[in-house]
Amino acid sequence: MSFTVAAAGAVSCAVSQFPATAPAGSQVPLRVTVYDLFDNVSTGFAGVVQLTSSDARAQLSPASAFDPSSDRGSRVYSARLLSAGPQMVTAAESTNTFSCQATVTIDVGRAQFVITLPVDGTVTVKDGFDNVRTDYAGAVTFTSSDSLATRPADVTFDGTQGGSVTIGARFISLGVQSLTAAQIGDVTITGSATTNVHGFVYTDPAAGGKVRLVLNAASSTPAAVQLDLVAGNGLVAAYGAGFNLPLAGDRAVAGTPLLVEPAAVAGVTNFALGIAPKAVAAALPTSGPAAGTLLTGVSQKASGAGAKTTDTTLTVGAVMYSVRLELASNATTGTIFDGNALPVGYRAAVRDRLGKDIAEMADFAIGQLAVR
Repeated sequence: MSFTVAAAGAVSCAVSQFPATAPAGSQVPLRVTVYDLFDNVSTGFAGVVQLTSSDARAQLSPASAFDPSSDRGSRVYSARLLSAGPQMVTAAESTNTFSCQATVTIDVGRAQFVITLPVDGTVTVKDGFDNVRTDYAGAVTFTSSDSLATRPADVTFDGTQGGSVTIGARFISLGVQSLTAAQIGDVTITGSATTNVHGFVYTDPAAGGKVRLVLNAASSTPAAVQLDLVAGNGLVAAYGAGFNLPLAGDRAVAGTPLLVEPAAVAGVTNFALGIAPKAVAAALPTSGPAAGTLLTGVSQKASGAGAKTTDTTLTVGAVMYSVRLELASNATTGTIFDGNALPVGYRAAVRDRLGKDIAEMADFAIGQLAVR
């Protein structure tokens, strides 16, 4: 006598037909088979099975019901796993009667470079699914859309840096600029980042003025600006000069140094401020009643070593002194000062050896300094 024995109800499951390892982003097949209490395939199972994963970014087959007529207790699902390392996929019956797991080790994919900016940034080697290539080894070079930029030196990864190194870049040109990293020997392995470069823009004053505050282009960048106080037409001799100028906002900080003494220039008679101790003063206070005001002044010495007993005869363009400002780390765009709309508190004068004003505030031509 023979008997046909049907499988009992499903009480467990197993996952099979999955690879031990797979590249990040690949579609991983998983066969889920359900069993009865006696380890027979439960061919009549019609319940719903849902997949979950330890990979929070996984893309999984939706929950679905087994069809006894076609599945007969075994059904194929799929999982697209993105995060590197051992990842678990769990198949569970919808009422949590039973569940089973599979572990797949996900390998990182093809390298690409991820750059953070602006100045002190990093270059990190990742695959297309944001997994860090911690063992990456290769040489990387950099290019920039800013032809004046100081680009990072070439970097060599040897597999011990954990896939990330610090880089430094200094942009000169204002506006949106990019930095691109490429593997030496294989420029298809690449990556780039952009930054909006803010910085100082100084517009020289219009023609005129006995005294002029003009840009020293050779000593200025978007991050630091040097402004020269020079003799204009009508200022033929002087002994000392100074100006106090309120600055709007927190866009500028004192440069290093804040006050720059004039250098000797052939054919030009600049101020000669003697030897120490000198009559030179400058400050940009951050607190107190003068907070945010650029305070500056110089004078030739009336006595002591290097004393000068007469006014200095000045040629047009002769430098009396310069001031240097640097861009604040949190600077926003906007005007710092505008010579066409000078604020309350502005003071300026040039004096002779007897202390008489030979140039007053109205004689100073000052341009506009802004962050753009």
